[in-house]
Amino acid sequence: MTMPRPGRDAILAALSVVAIGAHLWLRWAAAGHLLGRVPVDQWPLLGALAVGGGPLVWGLLRQITRGNFSADLLAGIS
Repeated sequence: MTMPRPGRDAILAALSVVAIGAHLWLRWAAAGHLLGRVPVDQWPLLGALAVGGGPLVWGLLRQITRGNFSADLLAGIS
């Protein structure tokens, strides 16, 4: 019997948990350090936002171009 592969939502949820953990660890370990103009502890959260938010924004843009105005679109915009 083979194990089912995790879906995209499960992968994004795991990525979020890892990013939050990395953020909290860096907040303690690298307090006050900057990488560019952004504090080091913010980088994991920005990465998770880019990876997780990119597909969300792309899906919302596809819904708009198809004329599909639903509650999901309103929630995504908000």
